[in-house]
Amino acid sequence: DRDKLNAGEGTSATYEKAKEVYSVSDVVAFASQSVVRIEIEMGNGKVGIGSGFVIREDGLLVTNRHVVNSNTVAMVTLNDGVKKIGQVLVTDKTSDLALIKIDAENLDVLEFGSSSELLLGQEIIVIGYPKGLVGSATITKGLVSAIRENLFGLNSVIQTDAALNPGNSSGPMLDLTGKVIGVCLLYTSPSPRDSTLSSKTTTALK
Repeated sequence: DRDKLNAGEGTSATYEKAKEVYSVSDVVAFASQSVVRIEIEMGNGKVGIGSGFVIREDGLLVTNRHVVNSNTVAMVTLNDGVKKIGQVLVTDKTSDLALIKIDAENLDVLEFGSSSELLLGQEIIVIGYPKGLVGSATITKGLVSAIRENLFGLNSVIQTDAALNPGNSSGPMLDLTGKVIGVCLLYTSPSPRDSTLSSKTTTALK
């Protein structure tokens, strides 16, 4: 069953809150197994860094289009440190998303939730690999600050106060049921803003 939360006096809106929630540490424990580090050769000895996550056991990954840019090959480092060469299968400019395929099997995967069920002020978790840092992924927590349509040229954007850094791009935003409800995007123009791309524009990637 679900607990129903009334929106308040003067409105008939009713929200439903799932009981099957976990602690932040529990979500991080299983979700971090599916988050990967992505490196792209930029030329002139430079390497671009981003994040991604596994959505299929045989090695299908989601990342941002701007992470892979026009490259067709990426170096993917799994949570256990194993490195794999990944092939960029497809990119989409409108959603700033891309799919990468690595040769693997029996990987831990993340499932998509529904961003349409988010509440303002709801707690979320972000996992990613910040640029310049080595080792395990970085975990940050925040709130759903706003949900906006057609922002930054994207169909739907979840704004959050969770700390994001260069390299966090493409890391998953998770609710406390462990489902992906957004793909991280650090928007830095004209002034720094933290935001995530709403997962309701990524459901076709399942």
